[in-house]
Amino acid sequence: MISAIYESRNILKLFIFPFMVFVVNYAFVFLGVYDLLNNLGMMMHFLGGISAGYSFFLVLSYFESEYSLKLNRFFTILFVTSLVAFIAVLWEFYEFAVDYFFGTNWQASLGDTMLDLLLGIVGGLFIVLFLIFKK
Repeated sequence: MISAIYESRNILKLFIFPFMVFVVNYAFVFLGVYDLLNNLGMMMHFLGGISAGYSFFLVLSYFESEYSLKLNRFFTILFVTSLVAFIAVLWEFYEFAVDYFFGTNWQASLGDTMLDLLLGIVGGLFIVLFLIFKK
């Protein structure tokens, strides 16, 4: 039981980077930074994809070292990018819900939503490719 708690804490530490991106995002929302810099949202979606991909790659590396799990490069790229895509979709659902319930305009259009998804996924793919070939 104690080892499971210790392991959970170790894994949660790997998600500090996405958490920081989340906090910075809300700081930008409340300070009105997105209103001043139009393309910052696109950069934040790309950075969010990078941060999620980095964390998922670290989690996968942790399980590889602790449990002798081994995925080849292709499946590592596929697995991490799929998880990033899932997070990107959840984020866009979240933006839709905020727009629907609070009357905001985070999702300006379908094209904006699709670009946000693409940038998040490309960010995750970029970082996993970088980390795999760096390894």
